[in-house]
Amino acid sequence: MLRKFLLITLLLSGFGMCFQAKSAPFVYYNAQSNPFPVETVGELRPDTIPQIPDTAAIAADADSLELNGKNLWYTLSPDALDALITYKGVDSIVYDLDSGKTYIYAKGEINYGTFYLKADFIAFDWAAKTICAEQVTDSNGKKGDLVFFRDGDEEFKAESMCYNFGTKKGKIHYFKAQEGEGFIGVVDAKKTTDDAYFGDHLSYTTCELDHPHFYIAAKKAKVKPQEIAVTGPANLVIADVPTPLFLPFGIFPIKRGQTSGLILPQYGSHISQGYFLRNGGYYFALSDYYDLMLTGDIYSRGSWGLHTMSRYALKYKFTGSLGFDYSVNKFGLRFDPAYSENTGFFVRWSHSQDAKTLPNNKFSASVNLGSTNYLQDNSYSSSYLTNQLNSTVSYSRVFPGSPFSLSASARHSQNISSNTVSAALPEAQLNMSRIYPLKSLTDNRNSFLAQFGVTYAMGMQNTVTTPDSLFFTRDMLDDLRSGFSHKVSASAPVKVLKYFTFSPYANYTENWYFETIRKRYDPYTVIDTIQTGTGEDSIISTEYLVQTDTVNAFKAARFYNMGASVTTKVYAMAQFNGKLKAIRHVLTPTVSFNYTPDFGDPRYGYYGEYYPTPSNDGPTPYSIFEGAVYGGPGRGEIGSIGLNLGNTLDIKVYSKKDSVKHEKKIRLIENLSVSSGYNLAADSLNFSDIGFSAYTTIAKKVRINVSGSFDPYVLDTLGRSINKFEWNENQRIGRFNGGNLAISTDFQSLRKENPEMITDAGTEEEREMVWSNPQDYIDFTTPWNLSVSYNLRVTNLPTSAGADSLFTTQSASFSGDIAVTPNWKVQVTSGYDFQLKDFTYTSIDIYRDLHCWQMSFRWIPFGVRQSYLFNINVKAGVLQDLKLTRRKDWTEY
Repeated sequence: MLRKFLLITLLLSGFGMCFQAKSAPFVYYNAQSNPFPVETVGELRPDTIPQIPDTAAIAADADSLELNGKNLWYTLSPDALDALITYKGVDSIVYDLDSGKTYIYAKGEINYGTFYLKADFIAFDWAAKTICAEQVTDSNGKKGDLVFFRDGDEEFKAESMCYNFGTKKGKIHYFKAQEGEGFIGVVDAKKTTDDAYFGDHLSYTTCELDHPHFYIAAKKAKVKPQEIAVTGPANLVIADVPTPLFLPFGIFPIKRGQTSGLILPQYGSHISQGYFLRNGGYYFALSDYYDLMLTGDIYSRGSWGLHTMSRYALKYKFTGSLGFDYSVNKFGLRFDPAYSENTGFFVRWSHSQDAKTLPNNKFSASVNLGSTNYLQDNSYSSSYLTNQLNSTVSYSRVFPGSPFSLSASARHSQNISSNTVSAALPEAQLNMSRIYPLKSLTDNRNSFLAQFGVTYAMGMQNTVTTPDSLFFTRDMLDDLRSGFSHKVSASAPVKVLKYFTFSPYANYTENWYFETIRKRYDPYTVIDTIQTGTGEDSIISTEYLVQTDTVNAFKAARFYNMGASVTTKVYAMAQFNGKLKAIRHVLTPTVSFNYTPDFGDPRYGYYGEYYPTPSNDGPTPYSIFEGAVYGGPGRGEIGSIGLNLGNTLDIKVYSKKDSVKHEKKIRLIENLSVSSGYNLAADSLNFSDIGFSAYTTIAKKVRINVSGSFDPYVLDTLGRSINKFEWNENQRIGRFNGGNLAISTDFQSLRKENPEMITDAGTEEEREMVWSNPQDYIDFTTPWNLSVSYNLRVTNLPTSAGADSLFTTQSASFSGDIAVTPNWKVQVTSGYDFQLKDFTYTSIDIYRDLHCWQMSFRWIPFGVRQSYLFNINVKAGVLQDLKLTRRKDWTEY
C-alpha cells in the first residue's frame, strides 16, 4: 500500500540533486492559491530554459507555499514518475541543501495519482532514502491530527511513519486502519516488501471510536490488507477490562465485499428432541450478483433439518431470494408410546423487477408453500399463527399502441387448518380495454354513439383442490380441471334530462370445457339412514349414494344478461350562524334493472336431473358444469330491480387556522349505503336481503367500518324462508342475519431527527434493503407509536322454532413501542378474546442500543408459545458469533 512512497521520494530526490547542482541557479518560492505541478511526462530537450512564473498574475495566498518547475533543462531518467505530483504546506517548506533534506510544516499534503499523504510534519532524507511523517504536539502539549495516508480505497492513520525506498520497508507507530467492518490498531508495525504488516500489541474492533468500547487484543499479529489478519493468543477486552475469554489464536477475514465463511450454530436443548446444534453451516459468496447459504440442524434424538437460501440482484434490473427448508422431526424416544415422527418442507421465493427496466413487461413472484407440520414443528415466532399460505408468480405485458394486454400467473392457496391446497397452474388472461367503435360516426362526444364502448377478455385456467399430502403428485395432476372463457361487454353511459346518467349494458359469456358430469343415484348403496320423530310419528329416511360420472367431450356454456341503471346526485344543505356553519348531505340513488334468461330450461342442455331416493320425492336438478373452473349459467329466470342509496355527510365549522374564510370542512360519514332488490321473474320470495355498509374516519385517525344485512322474510320451523314478511308477522323491517363492526386507529409521534429519513449511510444496496424491510429493523429515533383495533362479529343462528339466536365473537388487539431513552426501546403486541375470555398471542420485546453492541429480550409470557430469548451481541456481521444467548423455547414448557 505504501509502494508509491518510493516513486514520490525518487522525484523529490531528483529535486534535491537539482538544487545542489551549479547549473540550477533558480529556486522560486511563490505564495499562490493555484498549484503549479511538476511536469514529468513527455520529451524534455536540454536547451529548454527554466521559465519564471508570472507572479503578478497569481492571486497571493499567504497560507500556502508551493514549488513550481516547468520546462526543465535536463532529460528525465527512464525511472521518472509517470504522473503529475503536487505538494504543499500551510506554514513552510524548507530545503536543507547541505544535509539533503526537505521539510514540510503544518498540514503538509502530497498528491500523486491516487496517492495522498497528509501530516503536520513531513521530512525527506535523500541520503538515507527515507520519507517520514509524524503527528505534532504544540507547546501546550496538545496533539495535532494523526498522519493520514490514502491510496485508492485503502487508508489509515498513524502517529508516525517512515519508509525506506531503497529496501522497500517501513515502520509505523500506532497504526489504525479500517478494514471492512472492523478497525485494526497496532502500536508498532513493520512493513515488508510483500505489503504485509507485522505488529506488536494489535487490537481488532468493530467500534469506530478512537477509544473503542471493546477490542480483541493480541501481542503479535500479521496483517495482509484486504485479505486477512492473523494473531497469536488473543483476549477479549471490554471497557478496558480484560475478560476471561481467551483464544489460542485469531483469524479475522478483512476482505472487503462478500466473503465466504463458516456460520457457527446455535446450541440448546429441546424437551422431546434432545440437545441440538441449529442453523450452522457455510456461506458462499459466489459473486457480486448472487450468494448461497447452506445451514442445517441436528438433534441428539435423531431429528435433523436442512436449509438453503440464495439471494440475487442485478442493479436497476431485479432483486430476489430463493429458499428451501426440509426437516425430519422425531419426538420422544422410540420405545415411548407417545413417540411420533414426521417430515416437512417449506419453499420461499420472492422476485421483484425494477419498473424502469422493461416498462411494458413485468415479472414478479411471491411464493410461500410447504407442509402443514413444518410450520407447527419448526416455527419459533408468531409465524405459527399463520392459517393461510398464498403464492403468486405472475407475468404481464402491455402492447403499446393497442388496447390489448396479456397476463399469466400461477397461484397457490393453502389452508393450514383443513390441510387443503388450491392451485391454478397456470392461468392466463388476454384483455382488451374499452374501445369506442362508433365514435367516428358523430361529432357529439356525449351522444350514445360516442359513448358506446366494448371490452373483451379471454381467459384460461387449470385449477385443482387437493389435500396437501397429495400436492405435486400424480393424483393431483389427475384432478386438474381446465377451461377457457370469453367475455364481451358493451355499455353506453349517457346523460339524460341533464341530471341523470343512464347506462344500458349487455354481457355475453362463453366458457369452453373438455369434460362435464352426469349424476345418477345408486339404489344398492346406502350412505345413511335418518330417523326423525318418535313412536308412531317417527319417519325413517334413507340416503343412497349418488354416482357422478365424467363425460370427456367438448362442451360450451353460452349465456348472457342485459340491463340498465340510472343514477344521479341529490344535494341538501343547511347553513347556520355560529361555530357550526353548514351541514351538507349528498344522496346518490341508483336504480338498476337486470334480466337473465332461465338457462336451466332443458332446451339449453345445461342441467340434468337425478332421483336421490327411490321414493317419488321428485327429481333433483344439477348443473353439468358443476365444479368447472369458470362455472356455468345460473338456473332460473331473473328480472330484478335493484336499489342502492349512497350517502355522505359533511359539516363546516369555525376554524382559527383558516385566516381567510375561518372555515374547516369535516366529513362525518364517508359512505353509508343501503341496498336491496326485487325479482320480477320469481313466483315468491321476490325481495332480496337488505344490506347496509358504512365507513368513516374520526379526526383523521379512528377508522370505523360497519356492515350487515336483514332478511325481510320469516323462517319456518325447518329454518327455511317462507313467503311472509317480518313486517307483517313481527312488526320489524327484517330479521337480522348478521353484521360486523371494525374499529382501528394508530398514532405515531414525529421523528426527533431527520424526519424525511434521508441518509447516505451504508451502500445504496444496504439502504434499499432497509427501506424495503422496515419491519426487520428497530427505529430508535421515533419516540413512540401505537396501533389498536377492535372487531365485533354478530351472527344470527335461529333456533328450531325459528326464534333469533345471536352469537357474537369480539376481540381487541394492540401493538406499539416506546423509546424509553434514546437507546432503550420496548415493543408490546397483545390482544384479548372476549368470547374465550383470554389473551391472544402476546409478546414483549426490549431492545438496547449499545453503540457497537446491541441487546434484545423477547418474552412470550403465556399461551402455547410461552418462551423467552435474551441476546447480547456485536452489531457487525464479521463478529456475529461474539454474543451471549439465553433462551427457553416453548417446547420446554
